[in-house]
Amino acid sequence: GEKMPAAIHYGPVPVFEVEQASLEVHIIDADIIETPEEISIELVKRLRDIGHIPSIEALKKQIGEDVSAAREILRGV
Repeated sequence: GEKMPAAIHYGPVPVFEVEQASLEVHIIDADIIETPEEISIELVKRLRDIGHIPSIEALKKQIGEDVSAAREILRGV
């Protein structure tokens, strides 16, 4: 029943050449010890389109920027 801010990715992962859609949920500023059996997701705002990211280092940088943007958006929710 606890609400937690998160950044979510849904779709292919081009940097790893994965074309099948996946759902990834990055909980912001929390350590999850046990994976919950069930979660509910409330989408608030779309950050960006999926695009080509040339390397894992570039992906890490982009994820950091996305998490920062999500943190700011969710601060007022």
